[in-house]
Amino acid sequence: MGLEQIKAALVSTGANVRKTAPPPGYALPYIVYAQDGANDFKAGGRHAEKAAEGTIDLYTGDANDPLKDKIETALDELAGTTTIDWYLNSIQYETEAGTPSSGYTGLVHFEWVFQIGG
Repeated sequence: MGLEQIKAALVSTGANVRKTAPPPGYALPYIVYAQDGANDFKAGGRHAEKAAEGTIDLYTGDANDPLKDKIETALDELAGTTTIDWYLNSIQYETEAGTPSSGYTGLVHFEWVFQIGG
């Protein structure tokens, strides 16, 4: 249930939303979301409450992309209907792989971490 709610919230931003990384050359901007693990509450030797943990990644060519705020608004609105916690984990200005002197590619990567009940 939780990941479907995350996907619906992200789709509401109007962006391209994927569960896996796109093929090379995919048009910017796009959002990728994934479950990375769980943080279940255990009691009496069983999982009494379940929570999915994951990440949401926005890849864009614009450090001021309005999609950043749209994603955060969508997550806040989701908090009104389910148990969710999230935070902006990093903003990365991507460089070419290879040498340490590689230059900035123009790709900006925002990463949020979420935890949602389910």
